[in-house]
Amino acid sequence: NAKVESNWIDIWDGTPSVAINNGATIETNKIKVSRGGEITVTDANLIAAESIEVGHNGNSAGKLTESGNSTITGEIKMTATESTVSSDGGLNVTTSIEGYTVVFDAENKQYKLVAIGDVVAKIGGLYYETLAAAITAAQANDVITFVNDITENVTISKNVTIDGANKKYTGKMAGNTGLNVTVQNVNFVNGGFDKKTKGTTGHYTFKNCTFDGASTYAYPIRIYGAKNITVENSTVKDYQYSFLYVPSSTTSVSVKDVTVDNCPSYAVYFASGVTYAMFEN
Repeated sequence: NAKVESNWIDIWDGTPSVAINNGATIETNKIKVSRGGEITVTDANLIAAESIEVGHNGNSAGKLTESGNSTITGEIKMTATESTVSSDGGLNVTTSIEGYTVVFDAENKQYKLVAIGDVVAKIGGLYYETLAAAITAAQANDVITFVNDITENVTISKNVTIDGANKKYTGKMAGNTGLNVTVQNVNFVNGGFDKKTKGTTGHYTFKNCTFDGASTYAYPIRIYGAKNITVENSTVKDYQYSFLYVPSSTTSVSVKDVTVDNCPSYAVYFASGVTYAMFEN
């Protein structure tokens, strides 16, 4: 439970590793770790009134690791491209390096710097290299926003909104049963939404989307049962079969202001269990 107060702490290759453990508290105005230096915080507290700088001059990396029941307070500035910050998340991590952004890798529990052109999605101010990584990191009711075109197959496993920001999405989105999911502003190209897990719960909403099957994809939206399906203000073209395929029981289907072109087999397919369907211009 020791407590150390200081105005400035600088950790680098002369003092390569500092461990803060077992209830200890380090309280300082500013701290820097660079040139191969590392700070580990385990069941302890690190408080910086101004900032915690991880790295130096863009290319002199440092490491900061948080584990256990720890608290790190203060803005963490990643100032070298190879710097890393390891944590379960929830830290205030930024960078001022031009052309780079902070990415949180939820699988490896690590913040790192990635070139802006290599990220595809964001949640608030945190960026992700794949849509799947963003879904993994998302909390209930988060909005996942595209920042670049995406080519990827993903399964949506949480109540989230996918906002394509009018970017292109090539691939198949799938969704689990019992979710409330909104997909909006996505330009699907040679792909679509395919929920194959059966169930009679959940609400799937698609709005302000374009679907282009490129005459090679079967359905833009195929859902094997839900409580509600809503599609509005969207355009569909060049799919092999139909616009909307619902082969399992669904309580309600609502379609409003949707234009369908060149889906030669049938416009929609419903199972006998669909109890309410509304089509409106």
